[in-house]
Amino acid sequence: MENNSVGTQASVIDTNMIFPIAEAFLSGIATPAFLWETAAGRIIKKNALAEEMFRRFNRESDFLGDFLQNWTKVRSFAYDTMWFEFGSADEAPLLVQVRNALIDAETDLMLSIVIHAQWADHRLSDQSLEGLNGLIRTASVTFLSRKDFIDNFETFLYRTTITLSLSSFNFIPAERIREYGLFEPAEKYAKNGLAYHVYAPFVDQFGRLNPGVLSNLQDLSERVPENFLVFPVPDGNDAIGWFVLVLYDNRNYSYDLLQSVMEVFSTFFQSLIDKIIMTKSLYQSDFENRLNIRIVDNVSEGIVITNQQFQIVYLNKIAAKIFGFTPKDIFGHQLEDLLVSNVSIRNYVSSSADNEESFIETPSVQYLHRRSGERFPCQIRFSKVRMNDENQYFIFVLSDITETEESRRKTEQLTHRAILGDFASMMAHEIRNPINNMKPWIQVIKSSAGKNDSMYNAACKIEDDCQRVSDIISNILNFSRPLKLNFELTDLGALIEVILERWKRDFASENIRCFFRKPEDFPKLYLDVKSIDQVLTNLIQNAVDAINHAGGILTLNLSTRPYGVSGRDIAVLSVSNTGPGIPDELIDHIFEPFITSKKNGNGWGLALTKRIIASHKGTIQVKSLTEGVVFEIFLPVSNGG
Repeated sequence: MENNSVGTQASVIDTNMIFPIAEAFLSGIATPAFLWETAAGRIIKKNALAEEMFRRFNRESDFLGDFLQNWTKVRSFAYDTMWFEFGSADEAPLLVQVRNALIDAETDLMLSIVIHAQWADHRLSDQSLEGLNGLIRTASVTFLSRKDFIDNFETFLYRTTITLSLSSFNFIPAERIREYGLFEPAEKYAKNGLAYHVYAPFVDQFGRLNPGVLSNLQDLSERVPENFLVFPVPDGNDAIGWFVLVLYDNRNYSYDLLQSVMEVFSTFFQSLIDKIIMTKSLYQSDFENRLNIRIVDNVSEGIVITNQQFQIVYLNKIAAKIFGFTPKDIFGHQLEDLLVSNVSIRNYVSSSADNEESFIETPSVQYLHRRSGERFPCQIRFSKVRMNDENQYFIFVLSDITETEESRRKTEQLTHRAILGDFASMMAHEIRNPINNMKPWIQVIKSSAGKNDSMYNAACKIEDDCQRVSDIISNILNFSRPLKLNFELTDLGALIEVILERWKRDFASENIRCFFRKPEDFPKLYLDVKSIDQVLTNLIQNAVDAINHAGGILTLNLSTRPYGVSGRDIAVLSVSNTGPGIPDELIDHIFEPFITSKKNGNGWGLALTKRIIASHKGTIQVKSLTEGVVFEIFLPVSNGG
């Protein structure tokens, strides 16, 4: 009894000590480290260095799956070293080596400590030409336009730090670049730098340094460590700003190489300023004085204007809304950066725009892409306008026909379905009659033969096949009849929670972890509860069948996003699961009747699902991944009318 008592007391003390000890360890260790739950992927505590590492991905999240591509596999590597794959949608995985320690098996608490980043043993003397070329390419994209600067500047700073094997790399903007819209984002990144507090007191003195020359900060003050270097980015006799390089004390650096790289960065930066000035000048001189901007901005079509090098110098409010960009985001970009299509609009215009002052229409509807990546149909007309002997411009008039095209397609589908429905209904009745006539004769055969007789077994097989045909006929009849729906304002999130509660036992028996997320302000939708329940039940059943007793993850996510030119919100329900994907030969036909990837499926579930969603004026689409499937349902949000 005493031993049991002592053991129990020790266990309680150990558990209570986990968090204080872990917190002390995290705050004291000189490398990124964090404590998290392996079952839920929830980050519980992290030190300042880990905060900085996670901030590199520009996400505010305590869910490790938002950062790591392989977080679900970590549990099997407890007490071991492995590579974490930090990833994002638009970048290659960033490999970071960690040491894992499972410190509490009951609560699945894992401590992960960064012991070796991919770049940790890089030395400047070992830098390959390929690495420097990659860095220059990153810089060329970053300084392409004001928008690219804002979107990519933090990544540029981070990659420069890695490629040049620096302890820190930052940029302090000069006040004079405020007029170009570059000061605020650059200042924000500057103040986030780990070393900023060291040189912040001396920023006012940076103007004394020679522009275009890599200098030691000790030239300004002996209180700054000698491994702090500054490169003033010149623009005439003034500085655009200052690159600040912090070197590692124990590494050898080539100052000539660092000077050369900074000069290249400086050239790109100066080019960006020139582009902004040129674009602003073109916009003001050629269009504010020649076009009635108020009229152009209030027409019902999008208008984009380029110079003769196809560089965008103007777009109206409707064009900005169509593509999801503001005018200042897109000024200075090439036309093909905005009109992304399978057909080169630029080449077509170059070969067709000989007749000035007259509008020419592209021979067919073009499918372009919004900023969000959404593909949409658009009719394009264009004309060439000559302002003077030196300046000529192209005017593009864009008509987003998403709703027109969707209405036409749905009308065709309904007409086609009506014809098929009538035919299917007629055929179903004609087939069902002989099937029903066969059933009594099958019963006669079964009653006249013994259960061990081959004739009896044959009759049973015929009976099963007749039932199978009868079930298919019932599905056909149900599919061909109009749906009877009762729409009411519904909390979809609450409905999903009720449905998931029904599946809780099945998830437990199949070793499936289920995650459901919805925003707090998610709006209510007009839905037929019974049919939407059927849709979700079908998708969840498909996910369970795909996981097939192997254990896995099912994720449901609710969100809203703007849709179309009108900017109306649309509700999005994403249902994803791990497991095998859908074969390539089936993916384009998965919503058609009789098409299924299941061994014993009949191919009616997803066909009916699509029909129900269409009756709600929504759409459904599927993406097959290497290890899993994602269904996305788009439903209209009521505007109160």
